[in-house]
Amino acid sequence: MTKHFSLSVLAILASFSVSAATLDVHGEIKVNGKTVIDNKGNLIQDKSDLIDLDDYFDAKPNSIVTLKSISSENSIYNFYYDENGRQSKETQSIDDTITWSMEWKDRKDMSNTVVKYSKWVDPNTPENSHEMTETGKNEFTVSTSYPQTKVGITMARGDIYTYTIVESSEQNAPIGKAQQMNEYQYLTVLEKTSYKSENTTIEDCIIVLQDASWMQNAQVRTYCKDYGLVQFGDFKL
Repeated sequence: MTKHFSLSVLAILASFSVSAATLDVHGEIKVNGKTVIDNKGNLIQDKSDLIDLDDYFDAKPNSIVTLKSISSENSIYNFYYDENGRQSKETQSIDDTITWSMEWKDRKDMSNTVVKYSKWVDPNTPENSHEMTETGKNEFTVSTSYPQTKVGITMARGDIYTYTIVESSEQNAPIGKAQQMNEYQYLTVLEKTSYKSENTTIEDCIIVLQDASWMQNAQVRTYCKDYGLVQFGDFKL
């Protein structure tokens, strides 16, 4: 009886020893030929369906992309991209006259300078117009970016910063006074697609639903690799 009991105890101890054992692998671990853990122990995730939005927001370096209004042939937007392919200026024109523009200069990690221009014209009395120019300095406390994403996932990013007017054509502008600003953006990639304009077909594009604190309503937009924004509202490439 004692001998049988001792053997049972040894069997139990052996089972505990096996369950506490470790698997020491020198090299990669693969499943069906695909590496799931590399030789350093890092889990390898499939990122083939991830979308890097900067690939679509940016355009070819030093390019200008022109969008025309579907409803009004004399209204256009021009988007200017710098030597890194990042948007640096945006203008809206009516009858070849700029009515609004914004340009970003002196870009650093947490600051930039923005130059704004706008012109209002009374349609009933075109001679009555008002122009405004303003240069300001943005200094960021927080500025987040969109992570890589997948179709159907809503993401958010935001900025907390101060805006200080340096120069202005407006007499009552609070020059030199820092204004606290909080802005946010939401974006959902609806689908990956191609885009066809009058002159060309672009194969790698995304359609997104975009909203921001300065927008009245969320807007469906199309971005394409090497072109940036190609369609929003009734403006298209």
